[in-house]
Parts: sequence; C-alpha cells; structure tokens
Amino acid sequence: MIPGKDFGATFAPVAKLTSVRLLVSLAASHSWPLHQLDVKNAFLHGNLLETIYMDPPPGFWAEGEYAGKVCRLRKSFYGLKQSPKALFSRFSEIILSMEFVRCHFDHTCFIRRHSNGRCIILLVYVDDIILTRDDIPRIAYVKQSLGKVFDVKDLGALKYFLDIKVARSHHGISLSQRKYTLDLLQPVYACSSHVSLRFSSSYLETNKRFTTGLSTFYGNHLISWKSKKQAVVSRSSAEAEYRAMA
Repeated sequence: MIPGKDFGATFAPVAKLTSVRLLVSLAASHSWPLHQLDVKNAFLHGNLLETIYMDPPPGFWAEGEYAGKVCRLRKSFYGLKQSPKALFSRFSEIILSMEFVRCHFDHTCFIRRHSNGRCIILLVYVDDIILTRDDIPRIAYVKQSLGKVFDVKDLGALKYFLDIKVARSHHGISLSQRKYTLDLLQPVYACSSHVSLRFSSSYLETNKRFTTGLSTFYGNHLISWKSKKQAVVSRSSAEAEYRAMA
C-alpha cells in the first residue's frame, strides 16, 4: 500500500485505562449496572474513502466475463492500514446521531444526558463496548439501536475487559489482572520458580534526584497514578515539591 494514495490518516483512538477505571468507579459509587458489547467482524463495518482493489480470495474462481478481474473494496477490510480509523469514524457517526456527546478528555467516551438529570455513558475500545446507566430500558434501547447497524453480541454484565477481570459483590467492584499475569509468566516457567531464589541485586544510582509521584482518586477509588524522576537535582525537599507542582 502506498501512503497518500492507498491510505491517508490511520490513527484511531482507544479508551484510556484511566477512563475504564473511572467508569467502573462511577458504577460502583452509584450502584449502576455495567454491560458489555462486542462488535463481530468489526473492521468490515468501516466506510472506505480511497479506491482500493484486491485479488479474489483463495477458493473463489472467476469464470466467464469475470475471469482475470479484481475486486474493488466497498468496506474496510482486515489488513488495511486505515481500517481502525474507518471503523471508529463509522462508530462515532452512529453514536453521535443517537444524541450522544463526545467527551473532551477521552474521545472514545460518549455521554447522553436526559432532561430528568440521568445520563448514559458509553466507552469503546476498538470493538469492545462498555455501557452503564441507572436506567435499564435506556441501555436496552442503545443495544437495539447499535444492533441495527453493526453485528453486535451482547455479553451481558461486564466480567472481562482488556484482560482485566471485573468482579462485583455487595462490597463493591474489584479489578484484577491475575490471569493476564499468569499468562505472561507461564511461557518462561516463572510460576515454577523456587521460593528461595532471588535476583541479583544492584546498587541504586546515586544521582540525588528526587522522584515525583502523583495519584488521582474518584472518591475513595484510585483511578490513575504516575511516578517520574526529576530531570534536575533539587537542593531541598521543598524545592523538589515545587518542581513537582510546576
């Protein structure tokens, strides 16, 4: 594929993990249900702006007047560089036509407010969708509307999202990546390591630079955190805190 001819912009945003944790925190705080949808064959739903031709797929025999001809794509396809952007543009078009408003902080988050003060929140990560609201009939309406345009599978209550296990109880909602961690460790047999083994220790770098750390809470729920070593050496802890806020 030739840039500028076969494809232009290819960027498509995906949901931020901070947005996922914030949405779960909102649902836990207000006792809202969390529903999950999956778009089947997602990249086949996007509209192409470019003219693209392809060879017939294996097993397809063109005979008669179609012998020796190629196919012109009408929709996006798996393997095209612009497929993610085409899918997200199509999805955004449909969601915005349903009176949703795009969130300025995260363009994959859409909110629809009603005159009675209630709202419905939708978060999308490529072909995975999370819905939450305090009104079950409205969620059913959104599912039905999306199903008219996309091949949508209703997965019911949110249980797994981006390899994050979502467990709900009367105490609240917990997020865990235990299965994902085990899947990473099993190929290198790290799960079978002896408990008495330890890694080789190394001395810390003595550069006297402070580390800036921050954490963001929604109520009592931690939704975002970050730490970074400062670029310069501060002469006091007060100066280090000032640089962290700057």
